[in-house]
Amino acid sequence: MPDKKFYSTIQVDADGLWVIERLLGRNVPIDPDPVFTIGLDRLLALFWEFRIKATFFVVAKDLESQRKAATLRKIVSCGHEIASHGLDHSYLSRLGKDAVMREISGSREKIERMLGVKVSGFKAPGFAASKNMAGMLEDAGYSYDSSVLGTSCAILMELVSKVPYPKMGMMMAPSCPYSPSRDNIFKKGSSGIMEIPVTAAPFIRTPAHFSYMVLGGEVYASLFRGLIKTSAPKVVNYLFHPLDLIDNFSMDIDKKIHGLNVDSERKLEMARDMLRFLCREREVVTTGELSEILKKDRER
Repeated sequence: MPDKKFYSTIQVDADGLWVIERLLGRNVPIDPDPVFTIGLDRLLALFWEFRIKATFFVVAKDLESQRKAATLRKIVSCGHEIASHGLDHSYLSRLGKDAVMREISGSREKIERMLGVKVSGFKAPGFAASKNMAGMLEDAGYSYDSSVLGTSCAILMELVSKVPYPKMGMMMAPSCPYSPSRDNIFKKGSSGIMEIPVTAAPFIRTPAHFSYMVLGGEVYASLFRGLIKTSAPKVVNYLFHPLDLIDNFSMDIDKKIHGLNVDSERKLEMARDMLRFLCREREVVTTGELSEILKKDRER
């Protein structure tokens, strides 16, 4: 009999300042990195406040910094899950098959070796997934993926961010967890991995992770919560970034980066409101735990 519970899973894409600066066309060292260290510390404190175990998607390159590796080991010691966000935050939609496989398998090997954890999940940087990556993920030993964001706004998102999104795939992809085709991660199929898309706003399919809540403000946050209540999806996969809890009032970061003109205390309160909502009537689990629950449910 299918599981009737409702679940939330909280994800963090652990993108540091160097990732953001590279998107703006500038190269900076991977360390020091106030966005990574301060942002992750604030998220850890927030998760402790709500007794949440989250899933952190780690760029393997950051482990080359002793300071960042120490932060990530702290995350592991707090009981959170570690998953892969690629070797160096390359956009997989731009890469050939061999390069995609190196990102998938190489990042997993490096993270497992340096942090001493088992890595079961993957997320393509920037949601720039490669269409045929589901089969490669299965072959590399992953059990789930969260590279898909099913949204009607993919074309607009690419115009604003310059990220090479797989636009047709994103616009046609399912919103709820599914087993993807080995040859097309955006379609349902029979691969051995579970695709757990990042949740967009129901019905209107607009991006709804916390970065967009900061941009849309309380009105958009209230709309998202109302749509979740109305549609009652079994799973809400909610995403944060370290940058989400940083502002430009307390450190010298480029003012062009979205959301930095919002005071970090206000963002903390917005994050508390969202986590309070996600925890109220749902069981909060790591994405790895959720993947196993969904697979068992599928087998019943």
